[in-house]
Amino acid sequence: MKDMNDNRFGTVEAVKKIGISSERLRYWERVGIVKPIYIQCGTRKFRRFSQEDIIKAALIKKLVDKDKYTLEGAKRKLKVTHAINNSGYQWALKFGSIEKSLPPSDR
Repeated sequence: MKDMNDNRFGTVEAVKKIGISSERLRYWERVGIVKPIYIQCGTRKFRRFSQEDIIKAALIKKLVDKDKYTLEGAKRKLKVTHAINNSGYQWALKFGSIEKSLPPSDR
């Protein structure tokens, strides 16, 4: 099902790369953390996750599981970090540099 030029991943590949369950990934889709595209194949639809979805989900996982953020706090931190990216910084590399700007209640 994977085309040589396809840079998107199915659910099984995505959960392996991120290290979470498929249920957790579907929940994160419902709350807007990841936004896969759907590919119609006959009567079935398949989710396809971008590399950006994988990176965002991996960062959220780290914040929630290791750094003990709430899911909402992690989403806010990621949103602020993404805004830094839009200013010309590489957000994946600058991720830790804005931690001091969040209030302690988000942790």
